[in-house]
Amino acid sequence: GRKCQEMGLPVRYKFKPIIPVRNWREEYAHIIEQALSRSKPESIGFCVIMWMDYNDLTERIDVNLLDEGYVKAAREASDQLKGVRTGPFPHHVRAEIYRFLINEVRRWSKDVLLYVSTESREMWDELKDELGQDPRAYICGCSSVAVPGSRLALSDGLRCSTYSPKP
Repeated sequence: GRKCQEMGLPVRYKFKPIIPVRNWREEYAHIIEQALSRSKPESIGFCVIMWMDYNDLTERIDVNLLDEGYVKAAREASDQLKGVRTGPFPHHVRAEIYRFLINEVRRWSKDVLLYVSTESREMWDELKDELGQDPRAYICGCSSVAVPGSRLALSDGLRCSTYSPKP
């Protein structure tokens, strides 16, 4: 990011997918410190691994490498999260992960714009104050309305970000 910024390019970081390995807190705290001590990004986004159910998770990742408590929570919520886009981890687990990451970023930067990517309306509603952005129109890393320079390019045809004003 630093090298891009030195060349005059806007920098945005996106942690996607966030995989809660056993030592995820230390790993993510370190990379956030490295990123923010070397650059000043326009935005930082977060997305916990999703688009799968618990069985898919266990087939794709050795769950012995993951945070035990979160694996247990995913297993216990597996019936409720079957076919839910934001699975395999339940809402409370994802919210805990996001809050940790938000707090880590805020240790290094009070001003960088934060967002959650591909998340539920419920998650946005819960975290919007901590993220510091309005979910209806936020600066992210890939939306067609979030143009370089930390600006939004909303128009008659595109009046909101990926969070629609109505469900």
